[in-house]
Amino acid sequence: MQVTLLKNSDVSFYKAIKEALGWAESVYIGSAYGSYGAFELLRNSFEIFLRRNGRVRALFDIEEFITEKRLIEELATTPGDSECKVFIKPEALGRGVPSHYHPKFYLFHDTRSYRVIIGSSNFTLGGLKNNIECNLSLSGKLDARFEEFVKFFDDLWTADFSFNVLNHSQLLDAYEKVFLTSVRQNAVKSKKLQKLRKEIEDKAFNIIQAKKDVFNPEFAYLLGLIIANSKIDFKRKKLVIELQRGLANRGAKFEGYYYNPDISDYKISQFDAHRKDVQRISENLTTFFK
Repeated sequence: MQVTLLKNSDVSFYKAIKEALGWAESVYIGSAYGSYGAFELLRNSFEIFLRRNGRVRALFDIEEFITEKRLIEELATTPGDSECKVFIKPEALGRGVPSHYHPKFYLFHDTRSYRVIIGSSNFTLGGLKNNIECNLSLSGKLDARFEEFVKFFDDLWTADFSFNVLNHSQLLDAYEKVFLTSVRQNAVKSKKLQKLRKEIEDKAFNIIQAKKDVFNPEFAYLLGLIIANSKIDFKRKKLVIELQRGLANRGAKFEGYYYNPDISDYKISQFDAHRKDVQRISENLTTFFK
């Protein structure tokens, strides 16, 4: 089995799906959310795939009012062996029922080989290309592990909460009304949040700019640390930073530990605290030198 990391920064996730559509015979999409833009991005690949008798099965959530009706209709009615279902769990069913449908996985296979892509990407334009996402691709010859993925999808596909939209058009019509209302409400909410977001972005921008300055708080900290606690080992060509600690809680029950039960339950040994400090300093020095 071959394992590959797929990212959007190098378009490897999008390319992997497009490439798999070129050889697979069946495609299973299990994604919480979907957008029409994602299908448009891959439309040509999907059309070629279906023209050569490929088989598509896609299942999306509609409980959170994010998946677009247009995408559902497109996948349900596009010429070829393509079927789309939606997932919604009635609240009236009560306890003991799984919560929200929230997976992100893509299964491709022919008679010999398979590719499974699983990770953070929904079937949306952001998930395919624009967002920072991380996915793993597992590929190899058909085996028991792939059958586990197929069974997982089949269990979702045949669940009581999965509905074929062509057989239940009234459900999709009702969804469209709620979806449009949700879009309008989110637009109003988004405007209210923009001012707060701007304040956060301004602070983040200032922090980023400060990091780029030669004399910044991180530089001052490291410079003070080096001056007060370091020496140069010329023979080994090393900068040696010496960190010394007095014994904490000397003579007490928790000698050698930083622990104050009157204030907090947090307890850590001086050794572990020292190790964490060294790690933090090393990371800061690495960042500084970069």
